[in-house]
Amino acid sequence: CLLPPRMRFAPAQKSCSAADGDLPVYGVNTGCGKLANQRIANTAHIRGIELLAAAQGIEFRRPLRTSIAFERVHALLRKRVPALTQDRHLSPDIEYATQLVRDGSISHVLRALPDLPPLWSLPPNWAAPQFALRKS
Repeated sequence: CLLPPRMRFAPAQKSCSAADGDLPVYGVNTGCGKLANQRIANTAHIRGIELLAAAQGIEFRRPLRTSIAFERVHALLRKRVPALTQDRHLSPDIEYATQLVRDGSISHVLRALPDLPPLWSLPPNWAAPQFALRKS
């Protein structure tokens, strides 16, 4: 095999299922929280890259306009990330777009729009439902 030893075998996927049997009776598997945080960070990173790709696609279709919502998000992105007209390192652009996803800037822009579907107009004291572990 031409790969270095540390890359020859992929680690097994860690499962966070309560039915695994490896959860101690007195606690919660903290590895699941770490895995969830990693997946959230990866998802924000992917959404940031998708945002850059969508913004560049809009640039290719100008002078046509898109929805009011995306025009506002596009303007927010373009404050710091210019359109891609020549080759350059994209890592600063990706980091900024990812930051917009992570810190809720895009969500704030979208929530400020009128006539949003009920999903976007959550009451200010809304909290995510809490789920309890079941005893099997």
